[in-house]
Amino acid sequence: MPVTKTDLTFQASATNTAGSTATGTGIDLSAGYGASINVRITNGGTGPTVACRCDIEVSNDNTDYYLYRTIYGSTANSAVVEQGVDIPMAHQFARTVFTGNTAQSVTVEADGSHVTAVA
Repeated sequence: MPVTKTDLTFQASATNTAGSTATGTGIDLSAGYGASINVRITNGGTGPTVACRCDIEVSNDNTDYYLYRTIYGSTANSAVVEQGVDIPMAHQFARTVFTGNTAQSVTVEADGSHVTAVA
């Protein structure tokens, strides 16, 4: 059975400076069968005092978002934390919010895929 999938970018690779928040744009999942989000948080040569976290949020209207899952980074020097999360097809929109790191910048990104057709 052929399945059509679409690549998604929830957060392009970016530097999240200490004390900042990087909020991705809401992605419309309403015309498909769920999605998968892959999160990566990369520390520099000196890790942050408090680790960055990625809050994955879901919404029914692309306005009011609710916490679905949280992925925590690390405080270790040069650490890379990667984790995948499945979003059930009942959710219409999803986005990522990277925040919480103190003292040092971290590199953040989130991509994924979305099943849009099953033939």
